[in-house]
Order: sequence, then structure tokens, then C-alpha cells
Amino acid sequence: MFLRVFIAGYVACVLTIAAVGFLASCFAQTYVTATLGSLHLDRSHQYNEKNLGLGIEHVVQGDLRAHAGFYRNSFYTNTTYLMASYTPLTVWGAKLGPVGGVGTGYSKSGPVPLFGLAVLIEDKRGGVNIIINPAAIAMQVKLGFP
Repeated sequence: MFLRVFIAGYVACVLTIAAVGFLASCFAQTYVTATLGSLHLDRSHQYNEKNLGLGIEHVVQGDLRAHAGFYRNSFYTNTTYLMASYTPLTVWGAKLGPVGGVGTGYSKSGPVPLFGLAVLIEDKRGGVNIIINPAAIAMQVKLGFP
């Protein structure tokens, strides 16, 4: 009886360690992002610049990342977005490159293209994303896990 319990406990520990290792590798380069706000270049309109939202960012491979989430946009409506960024350049420790995808909430006819320049300042624990597009400069903070 003792041997069965010992072997079952041992197998459970080995499987748990393997599962934790697998999950850690899946999320090794994943961040939870919080969209904070934006600064619009055209100051003549009353745009919403408190663009609060949540999202996730995952390093697909090397400099290629996938981004998805939601925020309250500049027109005071909700936006859901799906984007990709490619940041092959490094300047003063910041990764730079194009970002593009689609987002809802800007047009009644459906999703619209979103694009700009991504500036990523980060380490594995977290960082800041700055997105520069033709209309505004937006900022996110991010927390890496595990």
C-alpha cells in the first residue's frame, strides 16, 4: 500500500513539474498590457485621451509579435483590436518597427485598418509600448509573466 501511494505521489510530482515547465515555455514571452492614453496631434477637437483598456502581447518569434485587446478610443467608443508588430531595429535600447492590424469602433461600417510605428521599451518583467500613428501617440504599460 505504501509503495503504491509513494509511486502515485512521485508520478503526480513529475507530471506537475512537466506541466509547469510546458506552461512556462508557452507564456515565456507574453505580456498583459494596459492601454493608458494618447496625445492627439490635432488639438482643435475634444478627443478622448484617457484610452483605458486591457490586452495581451505575445512574442511569436524573434521580433514578430501578436497584440490583441480592447480600449476606449478617441471617439468615446469601445475598440477591440488585433495587430502584429515587427521590431527589427534597436535604438538606445528601444525596439522599433511597424505595427498594423484592424480595430473596431471607429466606423459604423465595421473594422478599420490600424497602423503606425511601435516603440517598445521592455525586459522580461514588463515595459512600455509607445505607438505613433498619423493622428496620435498612444501609450501602454505591460507586465510580463510568468
